[in-house]
Amino acid sequence: MKLKGIFLLLNGVLVAAFLVIFLLPVLLIGGDYFALFWARNWIIAVLFLAALAAVNLYFVYNWQLFKAVEQEDWGATAAILEGRIFRRGIATAASVRMLLTAYLVGSHSESILALEAYLRRRRPALLARFSLQFGIPYLLMKDMQAPEKFFASLLGERGVHHRDWVSWNRAFCLVQAKREQEARAVLFPLAEPGPDPILRLLALYLLDVLARRDTEAAARVKEGRDQLQGRHTREALAKIVEKSSENIEVVVLSRMIDDAADWLYSPATGKPRG
Repeated sequence: MKLKGIFLLLNGVLVAAFLVIFLLPVLLIGGDYFALFWARNWIIAVLFLAALAAVNLYFVYNWQLFKAVEQEDWGATAAILEGRIFRRGIATAASVRMLLTAYLVGSHSESILALEAYLRRRRPALLARFSLQFGIPYLLMKDMQAPEKFFASLLGERGVHHRDWVSWNRAFCLVQAKREQEARAVLFPLAEPGPDPILRLLALYLLDVLARRDTEAAARVKEGRDQLQGRHTREALAKIVEKSSENIEVVVLSRMIDDAADWLYSPATGKPRG
């Protein structure tokens, strides 16, 4: 078991470090001076033993959780973390991140919504920190009214991670709800050159839906499309998508990203999608 090996290795390294620190002086300066050395440096031994005890207690406390994760038993992982968060009220960033991963792997959208409702009362800052993960169930809803409100409320909070992606999510909801002027206002800045070509591609792809009835949107789409084609070959863009797999939204929207890439590199017809 990898977990047991890591546990034993860490303990071995710490104990070996302790022996080197406290036995090496005996070999170098002789046993007569060891008592003096110990008297002056006993605090180091105390701190070391405290650190060793803390490491072992941490492993013991999380043993079942680590074991479940190692075995990719996401149901057991979720059950352990739900006990800590919902029943004991221990909602740390690490536990919330891991629970969200378990829910996403198991496609438990309703559980993500329940966790969101709980944290909104107890730790609202964590909603902003894990904005993309909490947004996934909303992107999958058919009625866009609640999702648009969720993403709009997130954008009104401080410290929102992946703010541009949250903006795109809101724009997606607005397009689906046919609130075109509001969607246009959100998409125009996202369609400008930026550090994330995938986000820009998706912004242009959505903006193209509005281009039939909006000449300015059509011009922005043409300009952005030409720029993306000139800067990235299809193979290069595919590599960027692959490297962005740690972004959960890139994974969830993989089908749309493929469709957007087809649209980007297909011969221009001069007609926007509608």
